[in-house]
Amino acid sequence: MHDDELKRVFGESGRVLEDLSFRDHVAVWAVEAPASLFIDRTDLVHDVTQLAESERSGPVVVAIDGLPGSGKSALLRKCAAELRNLFEIAIHFDYGDAAGGPVSPSDVLGAFLQDLGFSEGSIPSDLRSRRSRFLSATTRRRILVLLDGVTEAAQVTQLTPNSPHALVIAAGEFPVEALLADGAHLRKLGGLNTEHGLALLSAVIGEGRVVAESEAAARIVEICAGLPLGLHVSAGRLSSRSDLTLDRLAAEMTELRPAGEAWHELTGVFSSVYRSLDDNTADLFHALGAAPGTRWPTATIVAMFDVREAAEAALRGLVRANLLQPVSGGYVMPELASRYAADRAEATDPQSLRDERRTRMIRALVALSAEADRGINRNRLRISTVQGAAAMSDFATPMDAMDWFSAWHSSILQVIREAAAQGLDQEVWQLFEATWPFHTSRTFHQEWLEGASHAVEAAQRCEDRSAEARMRCFRSRVWMELGEFGNATADIEAAAVLADQTDNLTLRASVADFQGHVYLRQGQHAEALASFTLSEIRHEQVGDQRGVALQAQFRGRVLGRLGQPDEALAALDRAAVVIESFDDHRAQSRILYSRAEVLYGVQRQEQAVQSLNDALVQAGLLGSTDLAIPPLTLLARIARDAGDPATERTCLQRLLEALPDAGSPERVVVEERLADLR
Repeated sequence: MHDDELKRVFGESGRVLEDLSFRDHVAVWAVEAPASLFIDRTDLVHDVTQLAESERSGPVVVAIDGLPGSGKSALLRKCAAELRNLFEIAIHFDYGDAAGGPVSPSDVLGAFLQDLGFSEGSIPSDLRSRRSRFLSATTRRRILVLLDGVTEAAQVTQLTPNSPHALVIAAGEFPVEALLADGAHLRKLGGLNTEHGLALLSAVIGEGRVVAESEAAARIVEICAGLPLGLHVSAGRLSSRSDLTLDRLAAEMTELRPAGEAWHELTGVFSSVYRSLDDNTADLFHALGAAPGTRWPTATIVAMFDVREAAEAALRGLVRANLLQPVSGGYVMPELASRYAADRAEATDPQSLRDERRTRMIRALVALSAEADRGINRNRLRISTVQGAAAMSDFATPMDAMDWFSAWHSSILQVIREAAAQGLDQEVWQLFEATWPFHTSRTFHQEWLEGASHAVEAAQRCEDRSAEARMRCFRSRVWMELGEFGNATADIEAAAVLADQTDNLTLRASVADFQGHVYLRQGQHAEALASFTLSEIRHEQVGDQRGVALQAQFRGRVLGRLGQPDEALAALDRAAVVIESFDDHRAQSRILYSRAEVLYGVQRQEQAVQSLNDALVQAGLLGSTDLAIPPLTLLARIARDAGDPATERTCLQRLLEALPDAGSPERVVVEERLADLR
């Protein structure tokens, strides 16, 4: 190939990537703005700011220990807002969003790495490697890490960067001794004093009412122990009842307040508000006390009741009472309010009613998740016959549906747990099946594994061979991601036996596909080829041409590795022709790249470069930097082989833009090579 021709083609590749640039050291601020009503905490915010501004040789960790309801979450967001000019990156995770189940630090690190710009495919599967990648990516960066709902020290230490410019603020109810031994700074967060408690009440109900009944207002602050949650709930009651005096409310709360721990101090607050609810609103409060978790999409709450208008009115009533807080697409109930609601549900409603409402909520979530799944990919194989709930959702684009899963995945896992405990086995595996596109594009491996295991066991109890085979395929994939190939092989072999006992040829084709990937990841190329060939034949038999194209691609890739280039190119050419009618740019890009690999291996560089250029065109149509990385890497290698440093430099600079943020091993190699070329 002539140098001028090589440069011409590379020049075209460069223009293709105009929209694929990824800027180095891009600012990331993944923290919500603070609440508009934030009272006091000035001294604590000042202390944290001084620590952030101090000279130091390593990261600073601040542990905030406070009572439930003391406003720890609001304080974290306030600190982030006050510190914004000191940091280029802020990332946040709330362990409380796990809704009753453990969250692996490995999964949190995976989420943080994605926030920092790493693609899913570049994030390692094990905790140690993720931790190493996180440390490398945050070296010398001005990064603020906010951790809420912390229950143990390891949830903090594993997520602490090694940058001297880093600040970690961890809030929760956890033993802080291990952190203090490592030099963490402890700050206690109690209730507001009387002055600031009165200021909060005044901001909600008006200064006039507080001044007019100053003694009663002070008693309300004392009964709430100054805790912002209790004060907000009390103020909500007063603001909705202009005829309710502060003295009467204080007397009522005193009468209903039991002695005991701090959170029981708020029982009087909740009891007083609860007594003021109309029957319909109180009924919803009970129902949510028995519902899985503390965060729910709106449609699943409404589904618990026969009359939509009644449910919506009750929702408005709970929000006015500050017993429920709206979030995007749904609602969240404060943990202490949820405990009280659960007590009221148990005392008021028979078990049969609680189970019925919980079941209706779970089934509504199954339908909503199925609709989100179809919003991402309407044509993939599904065992579930649930059709989704278009009337409940608003997924205009695949990204909307994926964003919905991102917002609710931890709540979905909690529902899977509770559905399994309640014996709703069909709903368990149906719900997990709907989350498949989310898990394959994110790095929550431990969450994926737990959900898949519940789904496999539920399908077994249902004696549904098709569902069990499918769930085992899904679990085999996460086993592979975790490097547990023995478990992956066991699952896929069991899935193959189960699928062969059904008459679902599409399922059997899919199982063969999964089996091929298990073999391929272990370097068993002959076995992988046999599985992909079988899968392609079965897809052909059921008339699934997209499946045919994908299997032909995998078969071509394996044939190339087996040293059979002619057969490999024939398979890849077939894949390219068949996939054209599906407008699947991702698959087209990958097929073209696989073809270029084979061409490069047999010294047909000109054709390889053209195929890589075409792959970049397809990646550009999606605006995907991830898809651009393999073609750019091979283009740079071809330029180096041809002795063309200028073209190699151009390709490497484009590759640097597409690679994740600083610290990845791939990026270091590219930077070192660019330095050599200079």
